[in-house]
Amino acid sequence: MPSPKVDPTLKLEQLLESERAALTAQGRITPEGQVLAAPDRAAENAKPVVPRDNIVTADDQAQADAILKTMVPPEAIERAKLVKNIESSFVFKDEQGNVTKTSGDGGARAAQAEAEHNPDWRGRPKEDPVTFEDKTAFLAHILGCPYFEKSYTIFGGAVTVTFRTMTDDQLAMCRRQAWSDDKLDGTNGPQGSEESYQTRLARFVQYKLVGELYSVKLKDDVPRIFTPFAHDSNLKVGEWPIRVAKHEFTAGTSVALAQAIAQANAKFTRLTMSMQAAADDPSFWKAGSDT
Repeated sequence: MPSPKVDPTLKLEQLLESERAALTAQGRITPEGQVLAAPDRAAENAKPVVPRDNIVTADDQAQADAILKTMVPPEAIERAKLVKNIESSFVFKDEQGNVTKTSGDGGARAAQAEAEHNPDWRGRPKEDPVTFEDKTAFLAHILGCPYFEKSYTIFGGAVTVTFRTMTDDQLAMCRRQAWSDDKLDGTNGPQGSEESYQTRLARFVQYKLVGELYSVKLKDDVPRIFTPFAHDSNLKVGEWPIRVAKHEFTAGTSVALAQAIAQANAKFTRLTMSMQAAADDPSFWKAGSDT
């Protein structure tokens, strides 16, 4: 019986943890860290190796992880800055959320922060408040539930869209795919330029949306369930399941609906980021403290 051959296109450092586990269970990872070809792929292994320009290298992935792991929507960054920096520097509140002390600037900075942090400060209703139910479900997720889920209605209630948080492994896949797409789809500028960075960021945001999208339900209809991580990887060309899922979503969704879903996903992102940013604020998590 011939000895198993090493698959030259798969590198151990390329694989996600879930893919490593699957290959280990199949006995396809050697003690030296080489990935063996599947027994039924001998004919495929005899073909010429795909040019290295189409292979995602370890250096590519390391750089992708370093840069893309910091990519979050600008609104979420501003929200985090507001909670962590502006409010903590200029506004002091009691457990009921009332301002008790401000810095010695005549209250101008405090008023500005209060206006930005609490949109209802002059009687206006808050936009997308964090409800106690949100906090309870998010704490359940932190304490062991596999995901945090939230539904939004759009088009006057005609459509309900539901999002679920991803695992770190799934989020890493979105980052790596956004980087790998430079080779597959090109960029709007040379490597290292602001244009290429913005192209990659836009891809990551779209992959994150597709990864978090769980269902879309038309009124009185059966919901359409999405399984963005159920496809097979094709690492020879730098394609993970999330790329296939994005193409399916784009092909099967109208532009108007896709844009409305993206707007709802931005609300979901702001919601989860605001709860993460308030991790060290005890008053935020008390019953009845809708924020």
